Amino acid sequence: MALPVSGRISLLDIKNEFGDPNNDGQFKFSEYYRGDGGNKVVRGISRNSAIATSGEIRASQFYNSTNIFLENTPSDNGWPGDGITGNDRWNLVQNVAQNFSFPEAYVTMSFFHDVTNSRIRSQWTSGHSQTYGLTGIGYHDYVGLETATWEVKYDVTSQSSKSGSNYLPYGPLPTDDNLDPGTYYSLNSPILFGWLCQANAGRPLANVRVQGLSFTLRATLGSDVFTSTYGTAEGPFEGPGGVPVPGSSSVYLQALYGDVTAPIKAE
Repeated sequence: MALPVSGRISLLDIKNEFGDPNNDGQFKFSEYYRGDGGNKVVRGISRNSAIATSGEIRASQFYNSTNIFLENTPSDNGWPGDGITGNDRWNLVQNVAQNFSFPEAYVTMSFFHDVTNSRIRSQWTSGHSQTYGLTGIGYHDYVGLETATWEVKYDVTSQSSKSGSNYLPYGPLPTDDNLDPGTYYSLNSPILFGWLCQANAGRPLANVRVQGLSFTLRATLGSDVFTSTYGTAEGPFEGPGGVPVPGSSSVYLQALYGDVTAPIKAE
């Protein structure tokens, strides 16, 4: 919805469009200055450009204004590590060793545009062939962006793999699935970014290394662009002897075909 382009606009109309900034049940024009951050509910997008950021503010400034937004930094949903039970479980360091079948370790991040519920669904998984995979799900809520052009990209500082062939529909790197870093891909259909290393008798040691991993959601509606970005935590990539450090930045996957106990010394 948007406010009318002409005629009478009341403070109640503005409240119904933008909500109650202070949740106190009382409304005044000074609560509806345009801006981003804090408790400002009138976003600084082109449709709202006539609304004052300070000083005099009038009802006529709200013609054609609208409450369109994407939660840029969700506090209670959206990305791993947001504090919800189960959402901190995306472990980007995975090691496995076994002397049978195809030892493998993986992490994935996928996105789906849930138009019916006005949100983007993100799902992340991590695990290896000796344990159940852990899955987290988050939602990026939005208002007024159902008809926007939705896209997603991933970025890395570097990524490499030494891996045998695999039977899963992704990996070893997203580039092997024609998904290049720094390129936006349409969310008209689901997108999965996957990293996978798989060892076998022919390649007994396989690994994947990724530095500087991040993801960006982008919604474009006319001249307005909305984004939400996630980057993995900072930290040491490896400890002494080349063994990956749990909780380190980016991704370290390693699989060994052999009778060795993980964690495995890096190649």
